[in-house]
Amino acid sequence: MFRGKQVVHTIHTLVHGIKYTVQIAIPTATGIPFCPVQALRYKDNVNPPNAQCFALYTGWGVGYMLLWALAILLTVKALWMLRSHYRLHRLAQTSEKFEVITVHFARFFLLASAGLAISLYAISSAPLTLPASHARYLIGLLIISPAVLWPLWRAASRIQFLRLRGWRFSAQERISTTSSLWLAWQAWLSAGIILCLGIAFLAGTIGISGELPASQAFDRQQDALVHDLIRIGATHIYTDYWTCNNLAFASNEQIVCGVIDSHLYPTHNRVPHYYNIVHADPHAAYVLPPDYNALPAVEKKVAAAGGDAAYRRLFLDGYVIYVP
Repeated sequence: MFRGKQVVHTIHTLVHGIKYTVQIAIPTATGIPFCPVQALRYKDNVNPPNAQCFALYTGWGVGYMLLWALAILLTVKALWMLRSHYRLHRLAQTSEKFEVITVHFARFFLLASAGLAISLYAISSAPLTLPASHARYLIGLLIISPAVLWPLWRAASRIQFLRLRGWRFSAQERISTTSSLWLAWQAWLSAGIILCLGIAFLAGTIGISGELPASQAFDRQQDALVHDLIRIGATHIYTDYWTCNNLAFASNEQIVCGVIDSHLYPTHNRVPHYYNIVHADPHAAYVLPPDYNALPAVEKKVAAAGGDAAYRRLFLDGYVIYVP
């Protein structure tokens, strides 16, 4: 779960937290295929660029929550009906009984875990600061997609049943023609929504292929940076949050990094031991993107230490590097 700044809970912050969670975080985390954000810009917290995209994001988030709530209600209803049924009528095979119960309980706990994750996220500082970027903390919502879509699939599955019955029901079932038409309308509407979602996700998957060249170029740049840092002996470095994690992973921890803020203080160090190692090394280098807000403070520190006599300034692979 998100670990960030502490937030003072007021009605205002709670309302905005819920609003940004539904309108931005949930659509981003569940892979909305409309108005996609380039993968390389994900860390920049790119929100919907215009009113039309914002409306699509809002509709997606609200629709997701409505489906989630409907799935919860239908699952609880099914479990309650099974409880009454098993009191009056025992199934012939015990295995069949447990299979039905297990499926419903599994769906219920999946949906409940999603509700808990969304609730904890909404009341944290994550949606208040960087709702699009912090949506990565809700990536687990993708796992419960089948449970959320279950009400649609359940309704759409009636199409085959209605066809077999010739769109009519027996008198014993006491279902009026109006009810039959309502069930048919529900079935076809649900099938249409599932079809539209499938087409949208397929289009989104195809669209991702257009980002492959840029992503591959970024990977090559990071590999080159790792190679160059090891070559010049800069294996203990201060850098920004995103670069630190990438370099530590890509170098198999040959490069150890500490994350610093605009005042050169440690921040968001997910592995505190990394920062301790870097801080203990008097020859640790600074490896920063040209637009990182800590660069002015680093340049001021370099100037105070003697400028070029104390630090060697390099520009390698898109990064400004100061080596003692």
